[in-house]
Amino acid sequence: MSDPKTEYVPPPEIVAAAAWNRLQGQQKYYSSEASDHQTKYRNIKLLLILVSASIPILAFLPGSDAPKYIVAGAGVLIAVLEGLLLLHRYGETGVNFRRTSEGLKRERALFLAGAGDYRGLVTDDALRLLAERTEALVAEENKQWTEQQMKTLEALAKTQAWAQEQLEAAAKLKKAGDA
Repeated sequence: MSDPKTEYVPPPEIVAAAAWNRLQGQQKYYSSEASDHQTKYRNIKLLLILVSASIPILAFLPGSDAPKYIVAGAGVLIAVLEGLLLLHRYGETGVNFRRTSEGLKRERALFLAGAGDYRGLVTDDALRLLAERTEALVAEENKQWTEQQMKTLEALAKTQAWAQEQLEAAAKLKKAGDA
């Protein structure tokens, strides 16, 4: 993060512009969300590693039935944590949010430096271009997020269909065993 004492402060007409405020707000949002998703992803993965690695030790705990219930509970916890990762896609979403945040930072830097496509533009034209670029980056991220949600729904539907098939097969086996 930059030092507030050395960070460039744009002139008041830029700071007051809607395009500038939209850029700043979106960049802060995507940066915060990227960090949040990365933290959640890493914490869940760490917990998965710890629980998975502990199962062989838990299986050999002394006692009557305690080890099998503890191992079963660990298995359930692993399934729940993997389900959370599937539902929320913290890793993928965090990467997409970070990419959008960095793209917005790049536009900010080019705009402030009057570089790239901003070179030689009067302030109003530069702000108009900044608004267009900001919205293009946000729209692209929204498109990717929507695609991820569709993939998640498809994966959940497949999982639900598989689980239903397993329940039906178990019911048939039980019925055959009762006959």
